[in-house]
Amino acid sequence: MIEIMSDELGSLLEGLPGRECRLAAGATVFRRDDPVRVMHFVQRGTIHLVRRQKDGAALILQRARPGSILAEASVYSDHCHCDAVAESDAALWAIAQKDFRRRLEAAPQFGGIWARHLAHEVQRTRLHAEILSLKTAARAAHGPVSSLALCQRLHAGG
Repeated sequence: MIEIMSDELGSLLEGLPGRECRLAAGATVFRRDDPVRVMHFVQRGTIHLVRRQKDGAALILQRARPGSILAEASVYSDHCHCDAVAESDAALWAIAQKDFRRRLEAAPQFGGIWARHLAHEVQRTRLHAEILSLKTAARAAHGPVSSLALCQRLHAGG
């Protein structure tokens, strides 16, 4: 199944039936408004969760890498809210959404594992948003700034 996932999250998936899906770079995993039938766990490669803006610009909402769950909120949705595209050749483990939800509802310990996972993802997303806003502010004040330069400035107190 998924060897690189945390032991705790792996225990949530243990014993659930699923199938491996192999994708070439550029392949679509799902599209906005598709019905949600499966949850995807990245085994290999990178999958981008993308929302298209009205002007056609792509906003990458998730860069799902090995050990990641793609579009976690889909477990509680009837349809997809974004597109998911393989950024590289990839392998996913697909588990039926209904089986995954039953597992969460079956025992409180699984709900706790899921809640901790989601909390961690919220923290990572907030950190990413903060870094992006700092880069934008630094760019306005000092011109283009690399992530490394920004981190060096932050650690130096400037």
